[in-house]
Amino acid sequence: MDDPGRLFCRLPDTFQESHFTAVAAKYVRSIVAAADDVINRALIFQPEFSCHSTCLSNSRLPHKCKVQRLTPSIDLVTSNWLLTSAESCYDVNKCCNFTPMTAAEFRVLLAKHAPQDLLGLCVKDDEVPFAFDKNPDCWTEFRETFGAKFRVNPSDIRVVGSGRHGISAKPGKNLKTFIDTSDIDVVVISAALFDNLWQKLLEAAYPREGNLHLLAGHLRELQSEVYTGFLTPAEFRFDRLKFGEHAAPVYEFRADWFSALKRASNLPIRRHENMEARVYRTWAHAERYHLDSIASLQRSLNK
Repeated sequence: MDDPGRLFCRLPDTFQESHFTAVAAKYVRSIVAAADDVINRALIFQPEFSCHSTCLSNSRLPHKCKVQRLTPSIDLVTSNWLLTSAESCYDVNKCCNFTPMTAAEFRVLLAKHAPQDLLGLCVKDDEVPFAFDKNPDCWTEFRETFGAKFRVNPSDIRVVGSGRHGISAKPGKNLKTFIDTSDIDVVVISAALFDNLWQKLLEAAYPREGNLHLLAGHLRELQSEVYTGFLTPAEFRFDRLKFGEHAAPVYEFRADWFSALKRASNLPIRRHENMEARVYRTWAHAERYHLDSIASLQRSLNK
């Protein structure tokens, strides 16, 4: 190769100039995937970590860094793709693709940024999560199917934790990477679903004199969750033998919830142990919870 800043990749002979706009993205992705090791060597980052970016998908990087980015272009005479390097500067409002982020890179971000600066990366940015990245269509299918089942806007469904970007953000896990036995944690935002579910729980718990003692310690757990602004349907512990058909709406909802997550687990996504999900009443409740979690993680890493 005459110029180390360029990578030449031959396109099929059937490629025609008129096809450029229709198939450009397809060929760029295949070329970048095939030449990933070359691209990674060509990237130069400041500070001392990389995100292996070609800016072909949306994933926000909550910091500013200078990179040598490989930019695709085409020679329409020879039908060769040219990937030329050019320095770019990314900040909070720019997009950058992790493939995937390492624990060391995440540790640097946690050390240099306040929790609120990391909310997009850890919770809010709407991107294909790590657990689904081998088959992005499955992410769309899951959100649309799950959203239709429980009347939730698909854009209000996210994956958090190690299933989101390959690294656990849970305090005490020491930035553990996603493996075959990891869980996929899903966040669902819906005031209507939360309130409906809360009402079902109240109906099951009444009359108070006869039913509250049956919940025992679980009642305190539910009270804590509601106070914090979320509910975890798969963890509802209402015994049919104790509560009878009085609590049928809770049993039915829990069964539907479990079945929907089980079906999603069978999609062709990364191998995992379980898929779990919480319902947050609003985005504000979800953000508050995860701000606290990120702050706890930062403190645990500084010990």
